[in-house]
Amino acid sequence: MLIAITGGIGAGKSVVSSILRALGYPVYDCDSEAKRLMVASAPLVEGIKELLGDDAYFPDGSLNKAFVSSRIFSNPGLVASVNALVHPAVLRDIERWASETDRDECFVETALLHESNMTSIIDSVWTVTAPVETCIARVMKRNSMSEEQVRERISNQSNDRITNAHVIINDNVQPVIPQVLKLLLLK
Repeated sequence: MLIAITGGIGAGKSVVSSILRALGYPVYDCDSEAKRLMVASAPLVEGIKELLGDDAYFPDGSLNKAFVSSRIFSNPGLVASVNALVHPAVLRDIERWASETDRDECFVETALLHESNMTSIIDSVWTVTAPVETCIARVMKRNSMSEEQVRERISNQSNDRITNAHVIINDNVQPVIPQVLKLLLLK
């Protein structure tokens, strides 16, 4: 069973993932694995170079994040083109990873559930939520960003309501661990 952990920026997806890892469950972090694949997957590297040019990578093979960000975030078409390369590579990697785990339940932490077409491979969704002001404060502290920058990121996120999702409330009031344990018993 493949279970997605999703939610907006600052909601607490990583908190839930950390709890699950501490309990011995495998968790695939889409954000960090996408970054890994963007330097480790030769077809992906070539595709990104075709879209953005050789300057997308430093001579040592590492991704030139500043260059890539400057190119794609000013051009929505390029964002879509890069995502069209990265998302399928991540989906294939998730399937490979899940097939190699020795657990029946695997978790995938993702902020881009629908945008990445991940709904095609998952069996269940856990959505982590928190009040917007709480999310803003967390991200400002964690990423050293201004409130305006965080609000802009939040406004750019998909606000799709996910039907049939299990909800974990991470509002600094309700304890998260009992909610996770309860959901683990439901599967």
